[in-house]
Amino acid sequence: MIYSEIGNEVLRAIGIVGIIILIGIVLAIIGLQHEYIIKLRTMKKELETELNEKTTEIKDLKKKLKNSEEDIKDLERELSYYERK
Repeated sequence: MIYSEIGNEVLRAIGIVGIIILIGIVLAIIGLQHEYIIKLRTMKKELETELNEKTTEIKDLKKKLKNSEEDIKDLERELSYYERK
């Protein structure tokens, strides 16, 4: 009878330790996933910032191209004027 009480106490202690370890593992997994999500959010913000910068660059280049095309047309008109003479 004493041995069965000791056995029950040992099993209870093993069960409690097992539950504590299981809770620790679950919390560790949650912590890792939280860290990974934060890392992904940071990367997303960086990529969005880079995308905005590139979009602005593209708009500026399109404006320059349009101005260059207008300059070319003006030069062609001027050249055609001089070729007529």
